[in-house]
Amino acid sequence: MTHLTFYLIRHGQTQLNAERKLQGVMDSALTEKGKRQAAKAGQLIANVKFLKAYSSDSGRVKQTGEIIRKYNRQKFDVTYRSGLREFYFGNLEGSSALKAYWTVIKQHGLRQTYRMHQEPDFFSYFAE
Repeated sequence: MTHLTFYLIRHGQTQLNAERKLQGVMDSALTEKGKRQAAKAGQLIANVKFLKAYSSDSGRVKQTGEIIRKYNRQKFDVTYRSGLREFYFGNLEGSSALKAYWTVIKQHGLRQTYRMHQEPDFFSYFAE
């Protein structure tokens, strides 16, 4: 039986992440912290021999991938696919993540959870 391992890696922190804004397909460059995160990921998988690598074609993901590839001992190509982009959030893109969340809650009549009620800045952990 053949063993196959998939590695799923999220892009590093972007400027919009740091500002706690919803990004979706809207693009934003990596922050210094995001570059460090990408470098850390690269170090952790430096010895992995990839058969294939597929990635979104968004700038933040490409930037993360290029940093990761600098650390990999085996050089490999990446196939970029627009179909791997993040969801499109329409007019909510670029707005505060908290505002976007409350907009969706209101539109769909969902209830607040206890945690959301107790922590008004519920999305602060996304920027960490």
